[in-house]
Amino acid sequence: MPTCTTQSRPTLGWSNDKGTSKSAHPSYLSVAGRLRFARLVFALWIVGTISLRGGEPARTPAQPLRWITTIQTGLGDTFQLTLGGTFGAGPAWQNRVETGAVLPGGDSFYAYGADSMDLRSGKDNWQGGFGYRRPLLKAGRHALNGTLGLQHWRFPAVKTGTKDWLTYENLSYQTRLANMPIILTADSWSLLASRFTRGTLLHSHLWLERPIFAREPWRLAVRIGPAHTYSWDFWGTHGHRIVRYQSMAIFSWGQTRVEVMLRKQRGLQPGIPPNTYWQFAWVRTLVH
Repeated sequence: MPTCTTQSRPTLGWSNDKGTSKSAHPSYLSVAGRLRFARLVFALWIVGTISLRGGEPARTPAQPLRWITTIQTGLGDTFQLTLGGTFGAGPAWQNRVETGAVLPGGDSFYAYGADSMDLRSGKDNWQGGFGYRRPLLKAGRHALNGTLGLQHWRFPAVKTGTKDWLTYENLSYQTRLANMPIILTADSWSLLASRFTRGTLLHSHLWLERPIFAREPWRLAVRIGPAHTYSWDFWGTHGHRIVRYQSMAIFSWGQTRVEVMLRKQRGLQPGIPPNTYWQFAWVRTLVH
């Protein structure tokens, strides 16, 4: 999902900026190939889920249906894409609301809306969508969750303005090493409808969390880890786009937390600038 970073002027952050023209790079995986690959992954996901759940020991009693809403607001450097480009002089006022139902078995349905408004120009880039999350594995200290969704992106600051529809897929793996939580996440977006070249984008990142202080209800933790983006013809881009090293401090109490993040980016292609991104966010979770 797009985020934000400082630049005195908009930086496109892709080497082939020609609107609806074809990518200058060959596509290593055709549209039909991507669809076959997606169907294969989905089939393996379902079969693997059934197999893994069939071997699980008896579960504890299921929790009742819950409705969870998460509200986030804060400031960031400016609007930045996972492709690497930055837009607007910044700072940007960033908001996100997600709400959904968690079923007794742990599956959940959700809808969300988010925006990033440049405070100098007033230009607002927003997105929304819905999805389905499913626990795929829960064994000891290991947990694997998957998400499928549909998203709509309206980014007037990007190129000549985007009005895109995309599929969204996510895999999130969590475990612990001693008392250190480890989170590995992969996010994928595929363009269904766009005025620009359609393709697929993969963003993966690793978080290592170190608890600093914990005394109910207060908690302080620090997260660090790398991130990487790869593109298959998404908006006419191709190949390894960026690597990032990110750090975050999280101060939480009850259902509220404050996050402060600092991230360094290195571009892997011409036209993608190195930069430093900061973000401050207040997050509140409501459980009904």
